[in-house]
Amino acid sequence: MEIKHLRAFCVVAQEMHVTRAAKRLRVAQPALTQQLRALEKSCGFPLLKADGRGIALTEAGAFFHEEAEAILKQLHDAQLKGKELSLGSAGHINIGVTEGASFNPVLAAMFSSIRETSPSLNLIFTQRQTPDLANDLRTGKIEVAFMCPLPNPHGLTLERLYAEDMVLAIPMDHHLAKHERVAVRDLKGEALLLISHGNTEHSLESSLRSACSKCGFSPRILQTVPEFMLALNLVAAGIGMTFVPPYMRRIHSERISYKPISSNAKITMETVVAHRSDSVSPHVLDTVRVARETFKSNRAPSALL
Repeated sequence: MEIKHLRAFCVVAQEMHVTRAAKRLRVAQPALTQQLRALEKSCGFPLLKADGRGIALTEAGAFFHEEAEAILKQLHDAQLKGKELSLGSAGHINIGVTEGASFNPVLAAMFSSIRETSPSLNLIFTQRQTPDLANDLRTGKIEVAFMCPLPNPHGLTLERLYAEDMVLAIPMDHHLAKHERVAVRDLKGEALLLISHGNTEHSLESSLRSACSKCGFSPRILQTVPEFMLALNLVAAGIGMTFVPPYMRRIHSERISYKPISSNAKITMETVVAHRSDSVSPHVLDTVRVARETFKSNRAPSALL
């Protein structure tokens, strides 16, 4: 079985017309017909059948067409990768981040470190919520993710990078804005806007509910929103309060007062670096290693402000 025969068959299957396929392939129609017969002989079963005035794929031919297209794509990708390596290119890596992680200055320092050590490595970023990033990791759309931990990783390896105390974002004209610190018990009855992280472990919501429960009440969650920036815009409009990472406290600083929580029951959020457990890519393993080393030497992200 020859690659040129696979290519010829795939073009015929796309066109469903031997003459048009021969024109696309720039070969004579009899030569193309011979290639198709040679491929069928190698397979041991018919790929095409007469269908009125034209041709159609047999059931086996339709299946074989899908597999042949996948083989040709894999071969094409391998050729591109080989060309990159022959030219000395380090290739690329697809990285996913949550919105909260994307604001972290330590993460920016980590990416700078990667660029310095691997200047030809192309970093391609996408920002989504944790459940979406986990799905993208499993389907291969991304290779590394900086996100919240999951209760059931299912095929993913998660490595804890840091857990940080969140700060409370309060409308400037709210009476709690005058306090130097805010206790968890002060939140009783207050309208809270919360970031939705989906089915994650040690989420902001679970941390808040646990802290409030220890003080004998349930938080009044006015609504959940998908992003920190949207929550902060609502706080700036006076609609409620929210919790954000400390390195976001410069946003809307003229209309929002950011206060630490004074309580043994801290409101925290964890971030992990995740990748597929079966990944052996040097780029992936190096990125995880650099992340581990960078965050280990910067254990308190908020201290960089």
